[in-house]
Amino acid sequence: MTGNMSGEQKEISVRAWAQALARSFLIQSVWNNERMQNIGFAYSISPLINSGGEEENRRKIEAHLEFFNTNPYFASAVIGAVGRMEGDRRGAEDVRSFKRSLMGPFGALGDSLFWCSMKPAAALVGVSIAIGGRMLWAIVATLVIYNSLHLWARLWGFYNGASLGRWMLYRFTRIRFARSAALLGLTTAVLLAWVTVWGGIWGDPLSAVIGGHYLVAGAIGSGIVLLSSMAIGRGMGAETLFYLAGGIALAASLTIG
Repeated sequence: MTGNMSGEQKEISVRAWAQALARSFLIQSVWNNERMQNIGFAYSISPLINSGGEEENRRKIEAHLEFFNTNPYFASAVIGAVGRMEGDRRGAEDVRSFKRSLMGPFGALGDSLFWCSMKPAAALVGVSIAIGGRMLWAIVATLVIYNSLHLWARLWGFYNGASLGRWMLYRFTRIRFARSAALLGLTTAVLLAWVTVWGGIWGDPLSAVIGGHYLVAGAIGSGIVLLSSMAIGRGMGAETLFYLAGGIALAASLTIG
């Protein structure tokens, strides 16, 4: 990840790229109501702006203090790509248009993938483990699943942005993040049905019946997941599935009680 040299243009060092990547984790630390993540973006991109004189570099950094807001996990991809464009001495208007064109789509895609799909799915995995009596492993599993995925997105996005510049969009389209978000949403619905029924029907009563054998409980839970998947495949909505599972859990718990 080195910049092409022409005229006064200077090569972007590996250290500068590393600094920009590290700073991208702080993009929301100075979040404000007027321009959102603009200060964090300018702070992150500043190590990569070294292609001109001191005055020119200062003007470029100030230009990045305009409004900027997107999903913080995908912001690293924009930082890497803009850093590459600055290193290649792209025009200020090209850089500005590129940033503006990505804010909305990356924000909507990232929020759908991480906030609405990945975080609930990771949390429900932890809840299902906690129901089995493994509280510490529930916390560890939730943190490992969620953080490993969002850290991968940060690093992968930054690397592709820094390597390909504005052409990194082609790499993003090949991953099909939108489809991944939809699949995670279905997985979350299935996990929610599993946790609701398992916790509502087979909490203490099931432990008494099966003598604490988590293998049997896991088999029953897997059956619930399979049936839920089949219901979703036949067009049942996630909301309908949730209320149906809750109703079954309530009826069964009253019967068992």
